[in-house]
Amino acid sequence: MTMIHPGFDIPNIKPRGKSLRDEEEIWKDRRAHERRELVVRADITFADGSRAPGITENVSQGGMFVGTLGAATEGDIVTVTFTLPRRGAEVVARAEVVRVRRPRGPQAEIMPGLGLRFVAIDDYASEAIGAYVERRTPRFSPS
Repeated sequence: MTMIHPGFDIPNIKPRGKSLRDEEEIWKDRRAHERRELVVRADITFADGSRAPGITENVSQGGMFVGTLGAATEGDIVTVTFTLPRRGAEVVARAEVVRVRRPRGPQAEIMPGLGLRFVAIDDYASEAIGAYVERRTPRFSPS
């Protein structure tokens, strides 16, 4: 323990030994659905009724990542609402928080946010996401 003030101790925190890039690669391997970049506004509603705005980073038929300052823990169930470009399809889905990306310091270059796995989404919304993913070229495509 490290003493920061008399009576207030914090545990010694050791670096995890993995870079953010390593963590992203691990998550890519865990995904069952192909993801594509998507940058649109999203609104997250938490179980207690509180809300937080966010900006999506990517989406698949199985879930998405939303950059947000909204606080959640892995396992929480949230409702996420966003609109797909072109078709203008509004998506409202229930999702489980499967990843929490925390801020990495006061001037973090990476936005904190939530990795979400859809647990309840209607067929139309799922098909609209699938069509978006299909027609969208991967960001780092070799072609």
